[in-house]
Amino acid sequence: MKKRASWRMRNAMRGEKRSDRPSTTNMSSSCRPVIPAPLVPLETASRQACRASINAPGVRDAGSSEGTVNGGAVGQAPARVPPDHQPVPEYGPLHEHLDLTLEQLAEALRNGPPGDVYVYVVATVKLRGRRFAQGGNSPNFQGGVVTLCACKHMMRARADFGRSGRPLWIAGITPPGLVDRLRCRYLFSLMHVPLTHRFGSQAEMWESLAPETRQAKSAAFSPVGDLYEPLREGLRGEAARAVENYRPPCSEHGHFREGTWRKDINVRYHGRFPHMLKGDPDHSFLWTRPALRLNESLSHRLPREPGSYGSKDQFASHLVHEHR
Repeated sequence: MKKRASWRMRNAMRGEKRSDRPSTTNMSSSCRPVIPAPLVPLETASRQACRASINAPGVRDAGSSEGTVNGGAVGQAPARVPPDHQPVPEYGPLHEHLDLTLEQLAEALRNGPPGDVYVYVVATVKLRGRRFAQGGNSPNFQGGVVTLCACKHMMRARADFGRSGRPLWIAGITPPGLVDRLRCRYLFSLMHVPLTHRFGSQAEMWESLAPETRQAKSAAFSPVGDLYEPLREGLRGEAARAVENYRPPCSEHGHFREGTWRKDINVRYHGRFPHMLKGDPDHSFLWTRPALRLNESLSHRLPREPGSYGSKDQFASHLVHEHR
């Protein structure tokens, strides 16, 4: 009896030790929300998902899009998943430029660099309570910089969006019907894009950013990322548009689920490739709630996609401040 009891005791102790170990049999390869982790800046979440350098050799099955890259399967889950929408900047110039009043914006535009305004609809912006939530990839305001690299491909292929174009401000407005089902369209983002902040490929944009900004925007580790990590530095020309030269997005990335992520790297419209756009942080602005709307009336309704709007002063004069 003593031997049997000691045998049971030893097994019980072994079971306790085994139960202390993290289980690996039930780990899923898909991205999962962190529950109940609090919302943290995406920069922090990305830093916690450390990975190999972009100089690490990539491995891909020849002739197949189902291969592996840097030892990770296509659509592999990130080590930590950020929220299903982009967190609002908590520090830096973008945080300081949140929710400007109409008077503050008008002054910032007067004192800002020259350029006309181009207006487009950010269809992925929703209203949660009384706050905007950007569940799409672009405009992407993670890492302290606003970028437009994974949406509005045809718009970005316009010649005047390239380096041979003209100084430009790009305004993102909400779809109609967000607030009380009214047809009002509200200002969500506004950024000045200097000629030197326009790039011909994802690789060039990646190389222009600081390492922490790259991590915050990486589609490989963020479902709302708009940048794709090149597998080696210095990609140019056709090599910079070859999908196999980039790390694929994680499986919870919207463009991975839709099967459209390759278009973010290589697509052409009327013989032109989309430009990758980066806003100047000192002249980039975001709104977290409905405050400034376009002054549209039934007799003067703008097109669904307003497009070129005129000078920055003219744009400011067509905004109305709402007190909510």
